[in-house]
Amino acid sequence: MTTPLAIAMGDSAGIGPEITAKAWNARELHSLAPFFAVGDPRAVQKVWDGPIALISDPAEAEAAFADALPIVSVGDAGDVTPGTPDVDGARCALQSLEMACGLTRSGAASALVTGPVSKALLYRIGFTYPGQTEFVAERCGVAG
Repeated sequence: MTTPLAIAMGDSAGIGPEITAKAWNARELHSLAPFFAVGDPRAVQKVWDGPIALISDPAEAEAAFADALPIVSVGDAGDVTPGTPDVDGARCALQSLEMACGLTRSGAASALVTGPVSKALLYRIGFTYPGQTEFVAERCGVAG
């Protein structure tokens, strides 16, 4: 059994949910390693009608990966309108990043992939890092 990749989907109203779904669709064509998404599954459902498997543990991702996009549900992005980011989506994106980072640090995921976010909206909810990279570095104990 391999340890799956974690994808923090980014802004629920952005392109992260769609990119994540398209990556899952291309899993066989490109021989992609198993992965799971972390975020609000409703954001994916707004832009894609493919199969989703809600999982509570990353260890479930590999078994689900062949048949559905595994998603660990995090937060509530509110009423997601694709193309219209808002602060609820920013809160969900930050919760997703925090969880995906923690799962990767704990070894439950082999690596972390980050989806696009609206930095302006993250700053509105109190995010103080220049970007996701610096946030992840701090969570991993890497000096600036």
